[in-house]
Amino acid sequence: MAERENSVLFSLKELRTIEDDRVRQEEEAVKAKAAAEAQAREAALRQAKEEEERKARDEQERMHRLQAEKERQLRETELKAEGEKHRAQLEAQARLEEARIHAEVQAKAQAQAKKPPIVAIVGSVVGVVAVAGAVLGWVLLVKMPAEQKARDEAHQREIIAMQKKFERQMDDIKDQAKRDLAAADKEMQERLALAKTAEEQDKIKREGEEKKNAIKSHAREVVKKAVDAAPVKPKKVGETKCKDPNDPLCGAGID
Repeated sequence: MAERENSVLFSLKELRTIEDDRVRQEEEAVKAKAAAEAQAREAALRQAKEEEERKARDEQERMHRLQAEKERQLRETELKAEGEKHRAQLEAQARLEEARIHAEVQAKAQAQAKKPPIVAIVGSVVGVVAVAGAVLGWVLLVKMPAEQKARDEAHQREIIAMQKKFERQMDDIKDQAKRDLAAADKEMQERLALAKTAEEQDKIKREGEEKKNAIKSHAREVVKKAVDAAPVKPKKVGETKCKDPNDPLCGAGID
């Protein structure tokens, strides 16, 4: 009878041990699955950050090339304008010299005929000088200022377009950071749901906050690089007070 009871107790202990092993294995499987999912999310986040940095570098290089090309075109335009101005001055001087020579020839011819028409000669010279002065004045006071105004307006339009592109880039960085923060918060909540003790929950919360702070810091760093590389600086750059605590770029100085 005693042997039978011992056998039953032994079987019960084995069953309990098997059940405990099964429960432990299930818990370990759940933890392993959660850890694998967390690693996968972290790998995806790293890949997204690397892709974002690559795009930012490509955009910075493209903007540098664009700015260099704009500066080259502006220099060529300015050199062309200077050349036109110099040519207009030379043409005016040539007209004046031609008028002087023509007046001298006429004066000599009239002197030889002993009837020099002084009034006609002076009038001719004055007329030629007036025409040359009018042409030079039109070039210097009308044509060249109009061309310079057109160049300034085109340059201003380019600046506005680059400013809008920069603002769109800032919005993209902010949106990506918000998505990363939302993913990090979701991961933290999932881990908290699986935590068994208060110590585990506190550890998960600390790690989650550290991860979110790292995301915000990374976003601010990307913004700073974009600002440094931008051919046209944003209207307001500097340290600003954080008005929205949910803004991942808070403190980056982009208004």
